Order: sequence, then C-alpha cells, then structure tokens
Amino acid sequence: MTAAAADSATNERAGDAPRLVYAISAAELTRASVVKTAHAKDLMKMAGVQGVGVTSSVDAPGEAALMIFVIRGVAHPPIPAVIDGLRTRVRESSRFRAGNSGAEPRRTVCRVPAAKPAPKR
Repeated sequence: MTAAAADSATNERAGDAPRLVYAISAAELTRASVVKTAHAKDLMKMAGVQGVGVTSSVDAPGEAALMIFVIRGVAHPPIPAVIDGLRTRVRESSRFRAGNSGAEPRRTVCRVPAAKPAPKR
C-alpha cells in the first residue's frame, strides 16, 4: 500500500482534529530511528524527496512515524504507508534552503569582544 501527499493530508484531517505532535516513548523513538537509518539514503535518492525524519503518528497516538518531506510541485514515486512496520507521513513544502539568501542582512547572535592586550610592565 502507498500513500500520496494528498492521501496523507486527507488522513490527517479525518476524525477529530488531531494534534500535530503526540508524545512517544524513548523505546518508540529508538525503533523509529533504526528504520529511518535503514531507509533514509534510499528515500533521499527518490525524485522530489528533500528530507527524512522521525515524528509522531497522527492516526496512532503514542506511535512514531517516518516523516518524509517532499518538494511541492515535484513528482515523486509512491511512498509506502508503512515501512518496516513504521507508519509514514508525507509533508509537502517548498524547497529547503540553508542559510541566508542574501536578501536579509546578516545577524550576529553573540559577539564576544576581543581580549585587550595585557598592559606592558
């Protein structure tokens, strides 16, 4: 079974208004991290996929899910609804950009003054 971005969005809207994130146990996070590590490289090779992470399942609170970030408007192969027993979520967004595009001035978060030279004796 596969889930397209539209199917995932429909599932997220079904029933009561779900929270965006549910708490998951450390054991569940570990289980999901193992699946993510095993499949992230192959998923990132898929057209339109720009990121893979671990989140909580929307339709099974308490369970983890593999979040697959796809680029809006870019076709991608079908993404399975479950990978190695772990549910998947598809999040469509604009392309990720690292850093500053230059449109905004650079900001300095913390500036440490240079040390003053010791007085000569």
